Amino acid sequence: MGVKIAILIGVSEYKDIGNLDACLCDIEVMHELLKQTNNYNEILFIKDNLNSRQVKDQVIEFVKKHESSEEEIDQVFFYFTGHGKASSSDVHFLLSDYENAKLNDTSLQNSEVDSYLRLLSPKLAVKVVDACYSGATYIKDDEQLVEKTLRASIRTQELKDCYFMFSSQNDEPSHAQRLSYFTESFVQAVLDQDAGTTIRFKNITDRISDTFNSIYKDEQTPKFINQANLTEDFCFVTTELKEQIEKKLKNIGAVTSEPVVEVKEEYSLIELVKQEAGDYCTDFSEITNAINKIGEKLEEFTLPNHIADLYELSVNKEFINRGMSIANIGKYESVLKLLEKKQKDYFVNVIYEEEEEPTNPYGLAVWDVFNKKKEKKPIDLEVLSGEIPFDSISIEFKAKYPSLKSYKCTLLIFLSRLNLLILNSVAPYKEIAWNQFETEKEKMKWTYREIKIKHTQNLIDTIQRILGQCSDIIIAELNEKFAMQGTATE
Repeated sequence: MGVKIAILIGVSEYKDIGNLDACLCDIEVMHELLKQTNNYNEILFIKDNLNSRQVKDQVIEFVKKHESSEEEIDQVFFYFTGHGKASSSDVHFLLSDYENAKLNDTSLQNSEVDSYLRLLSPKLAVKVVDACYSGATYIKDDEQLVEKTLRASIRTQELKDCYFMFSSQNDEPSHAQRLSYFTESFVQAVLDQDAGTTIRFKNITDRISDTFNSIYKDEQTPKFINQANLTEDFCFVTTELKEQIEKKLKNIGAVTSEPVVEVKEEYSLIELVKQEAGDYCTDFSEITNAINKIGEKLEEFTLPNHIADLYELSVNKEFINRGMSIANIGKYESVLKLLEKKQKDYFVNVIYEEEEEPTNPYGLAVWDVFNKKKEKKPIDLEVLSGEIPFDSISIEFKAKYPSLKSYKCTLLIFLSRLNLLILNSVAPYKEIAWNQFETEKEKMKWTYREIKIKHTQNLIDTIQRILGQCSDIIIAELNEKFAMQGTATE
């Protein structure tokens, strides 16, 4: 039987961009997990704030040592937690002395890591990347390009069986509390496994997906690229392993999130009806109170101290059908497209304009009669929300200095007796003429959340999360432009 080796790299402190405290916890927990599996003959564990030259030297020395060994390598497990960035030709894992002008020199490139894996010729290569891309800042290329780059790397480096796991899509931030959400989910997948059983890598990716579809829905979407038969084992789970990991989590103050488990109990029909009805509003004041709480949260919002002096905030509350046209909202077609699917569940009607398809160019009357069709094109909305305080909010982040971009965050609210449907987008402004601005629609992306009106805390947390993401986008742009120190938002 061959050997299993691992390379673990955690970068939590950076010279010129924001620090990531959670990454230190990530790397310590993953190191403990791999140790407790008793599967790995040697683990290269890099967690101190070493510069790129020191990190690369250690990795190369480790690779050369095992490449020259006569032992067959069954598995190489590579794990990185820290900042990430994509260029037009590769994905980069940023090291502590990262400089934008020296991207290749101060990062580990994805293709570079795959080259090391190829040199080791393992039966199975596993690469886990929990990289805080900070939304649009660190991953700017479109998703197809990034995925094409990753898959091309597998082919070019002639990797055999492999599992690649990435914490988020290219246009999403990777979030964290005490632990990064992705690493937390990886560890929790192992803890959820019954002692005395074996967990496969496929089990882990499935459970991570389930966690992000339930607990962290709409936060980020992990990316998995597999080229394996899906039967490969990660480890045999023992009681001692679970106890030691729980102890480690407790020592660093990290509490993992339990997955949503459906508990089935026997209820009578009337009990089921009453249980479901409890979430529905019976008084319109419940709805207006929920909308007012959103307004209060928006009015309280302030930017982080280190950028608060750079922008002037203003909050504008409006009504879509009263004095405001849906056509004035950036990428409103995307909003209409979503509401076409959702209108049956909310107090809103999509208004259509009928268009006829071109007639047969040969002028055949019979063909025209049987083949002429009408296509409905959504053009507007009729909002039937009643006397609510507002249903559209725009938050202006007006730059105080001409060298900075201004931003606009837009929230649209649609309601039913049960849920609020909240759509939001954020985009920078561009100056199209002297003192004339418009949002950069190509950078605008609408996302939505459905929150039960009576779940007040969840509603408040959602608004806080949206506002935090707006701050993250602005801070990330500043990080990249000015290489600011200490602007971590994770």
